[in-house]
Amino acid sequence: IEHSDGSLELTPDHLLRVDGRLAPAREVRVGSSLEGPSGPSAVTSVSRTADAIINPRSPRAARSSPPDQRAGPSSRRTRR
Repeated sequence: IEHSDGSLELTPDHLLRVDGRLAPAREVRVGSSLEGPSGPSAVTSVSRTADAIINPRSPRAARSSPPDQRAGPSSRRTRR
């Protein structure tokens, strides 16, 4: 995503403030307004690539994990 203040490389599910609402990066279009720490920034270009993902954890990935991998240690306690 190229915008008036720079550029971003994100996964499609990454959430951003777009046009006044929280939205996944896949919904960003040329002309959208991104909200950041320095104020609004107009999107000038959007491209899609197939690079490696640095951190593949997302809400979608967490839902598809087996329950024993998703749960923390406190949920594995047994009653005595």
